Amino acid sequence: MSAAENDPKKRRFGRARRVGRSVMITPRQALGWDAVKNGAGYISALWRLLGSRRPIAPGLSLGRGGVIDLAGTATIHGVNVGALDALLREQQTKTYHRAMGALWFDGVLMVLWLTEMLVFHWNGSRLLAALEFVPFWAFLALVGFRNAWMNWQLRNRRIGSAWEFLMQSDTLLPRLP
Repeated sequence: MSAAENDPKKRRFGRARRVGRSVMITPRQALGWDAVKNGAGYISALWRLLGSRRPIAPGLSLGRGGVIDLAGTATIHGVNVGALDALLREQQTKTYHRAMGALWFDGVLMVLWLTEMLVFHWNGSRLLAALEFVPFWAFLALVGFRNAWMNWQLRNRRIGSAWEFLMQSDTLLPRLP
C-alpha cells in the first residue's frame, strides 16, 4: 500500500466525491427532458392510432348520410326496434352523465387551481405545478368532449365526425333523452 492510499484525508475526499456524483444530477435530468421525450413519443403514437382508418360503426346498419337504420340494426342483432331504441336512450343517458361528470370535475379543478394561483405566493415550483395540471385538464376535457359527441350521435341517430358535431350541433353540452 502506498502512503496516498493510507491517507485518511484523501480517502474521505474520495468517498465524498463518489457520494456527490450519485446525488448530483445534470440539468437535463432535473428538467425531465427524457420524460418529455417519452411523453411526446406516446402522444405521437396515439395520434397515429387515431388517424388510422377503422370501420366507423361496426354492428350498425347505416343509411344515407350516416343515419342509423334502426330496423336494419335490430335485425342484425336479433332484437326488436323498441328494445334497440330503449338501449340507445340508455346509452345517451350514460354518455350525458359521463360528459357532465368529466366537465364538472374539470371545472372544479380549474377553480381550485385558479384560487391557489391567486391566493398563494408565486414561485418556480408553483409555476411547474401549474403546468403539470394541464394534461389532467386536457384529458378531462377530451373525455367530456368525446361523450358529448357520442351523445349527439345517439340523439340524432346519425353517425358523424367530430367536425360535424362542432359545426352542426346547437350546443356542445350533451342532453338527456
